[in-house]
Amino acid sequence: MSILLVADIGGTKIDFAFFDERPGFMPVAEGQLISAHYRSCAQAIAACLDSFPGKVDFASLAVAGPVSEQQVRFTNLPWQTGAAALEEEFGFTGVVLANDLVALAEGVTLLGEDDLVTIKPGKGSGRSGVLVVAPGTGLGAAFINRDGRQARVQGTEAGHLSFAPRTELEMQLLTFLRQQYGQVTFEMVCSGTGLANLVSFLPKRGLAMPAEVAAKSRESNQLGPLLAQRALAQDLQCPFSRQIFALFFDILAEFCGNLALALLPGAGIYLGGGMLPRLVGLLDKEQFARRFEDRGRMQSLVTTLPVFLITHPRPALLGGWRLGRRTFYDEE
Repeated sequence: MSILLVADIGGTKIDFAFFDERPGFMPVAEGQLISAHYRSCAQAIAACLDSFPGKVDFASLAVAGPVSEQQVRFTNLPWQTGAAALEEEFGFTGVVLANDLVALAEGVTLLGEDDLVTIKPGKGSGRSGVLVVAPGTGLGAAFINRDGRQARVQGTEAGHLSFAPRTELEMQLLTFLRQQYGQVTFEMVCSGTGLANLVSFLPKRGLAMPAEVAAKSRESNQLGPLLAQRALAQDLQCPFSRQIFALFFDILAEFCGNLALALLPGAGIYLGGGMLPRLVGLLDKEQFARRFEDRGRMQSLVTTLPVFLITHPRPALLGGWRLGRRTFYDEE
């Protein structure tokens, strides 16, 4: 019986699991690695394989970077690899690479109601397109185009669109970051790595940075959890951390609203990524809806669109599994 390795290789962590030929999302083994512990994608794959005692035949890999002709250069890691190179190095019969947001979108098509929390109610059409947006280490987006019974996933690099501020505070943020970087993208202000930019900006507005936050401000993998912990702590409710996430969610709503106008996802918007489930307690749903819907003359096109938060623990792994089954077992 053949074995399929499925891995969601992100900028911060790598979730992986092994599956045999039996139908259904039922791993025979699984694990998690820290991306920064490895010098290359191949080295990380070797660590995954070391945890499994038997032969592995196929690999379906969701990767955090644009995939072209089964080659990838990771966006937030100094890695690059290709399917053919991995087949040769590890003796796989087949390898398929997919952008991690494409894999996440594939996973969305398998989710049930218990895997979702409604952020903004609406009247989405189940047969229409779906927009998937995921702030994690970076900021990704994909579109599911439903054509009859088939669902086709289109990956994008929308996180690298230029940041479009709407409020005076956001305009000051743009000016502050342009002085450092030139171009400023949505990912630079609405992602795990982007939190460091928000942290460095707010003191310029007169909001004192707590010493504990200052000590972690250059460690992006620790900064987000620390800010969330401080913002959610009942005995603290850190004003600095809460302001960070108020700004973060306003920008996320703006990003989603702009993409909703561009793509018109009649079935709604699905929010994923590793950050959001632990931050839902900081999300002002009414403010998010107001900012999302504020599209001027085109507001009527987005007002009825629902927005959901994905609570399934590993939707990209679920989508990678589906891609692997389709590619190597001819299963739809």
